[in-house]
Amino acid sequence: NSAHGGIRPFQCDVCENTFPTKARLSIHVRMHTGEKPYQCQVCPRKFADQSTKQKHERVHSGHKPYSCDICGKLFSQSGNMRRHRKIHEGECGERTQS
Repeated sequence: NSAHGGIRPFQCDVCENTFPTKARLSIHVRMHTGEKPYQCQVCPRKFADQSTKQKHERVHSGHKPYSCDICGKLFSQSGNMRRHRKIHEGECGERTQS
């Protein structure tokens, strides 16, 4: 079972981690095999999964779809925006919510 109570019937033969779908298991197995079938359209970098490739490609495009709701600064990845948002903690007595 996962941390959220879901069923995870697909198990990795190498490390025994479990996954909710066969597709998620396949992506995970690439970590062990080193397979990186997704190549950036701009540079030679390759990635194990499509979503990581897409995040990387924002470096080249300059696309920044995430913005800080306090100061409006833009970010290409949500995690960077959340990390930035913490600098505003304590200003005006506000706390962020994750």
